[in-house]
Amino acid sequence: MTSNVEICNVALTRVDRKRITDLLDGSTSANDCSSLFSPTRHELLRGHDWNFARGRQKLAQLTAAPVYEFDYAYQLPTDWLATRSVHDNEDGVGSPAYRIEGQTILSSADDIYLTYTKDLSDAAAMPADFRSLFSYRLAEQLAKTTTVREEMFRQVQKFDKRGKSADAIEDDAEQLPQGAWITGRGR
Repeated sequence: MTSNVEICNVALTRVDRKRITDLLDGSTSANDCSSLFSPTRHELLRGHDWNFARGRQKLAQLTAAPVYEFDYAYQLPTDWLATRSVHDNEDGVGSPAYRIEGQTILSSADDIYLTYTKDLSDAAAMPADFRSLFSYRLAEQLAKTTTVREEMFRQVQKFDKRGKSADAIEDDAEQLPQGAWITGRGR
């Protein structure tokens, strides 16, 4: 089973640093990994609409309404990292006016359906190509020399493209609305 420690150990091995047994074992490697792990994971998850980290939820309307501009406030999920789409219907079409403030979405829509990126912390739920990207990004930050850091950066670029490509293949192509030129022609 894949764990957070395994992701860190792959990264540490790539930059020729001492492996760890636990993120809290007190070693320099563990301390470095521990401080970089969550921010790096958040950065990578927010950077793309990964299928494996996508969540959908009808949001709960809060009792306290915004002071002005919008009629309602909705609580974002506790595992929310990034908003991918907001709809006012369960069909997932159209998008109401909204604004994110803190851990809430403000809108005048009666209902809010949110598609979002979850703060996925379970390494076993991450696909192998994302784990590779993650370990290379950690390795880039853990590298002690510019030469190694630059090589890790090249690998990050390579695995970022590879991971996003594999992720896109798993999705059905998004159907964009027809433009005015096409609809004007009656097709």
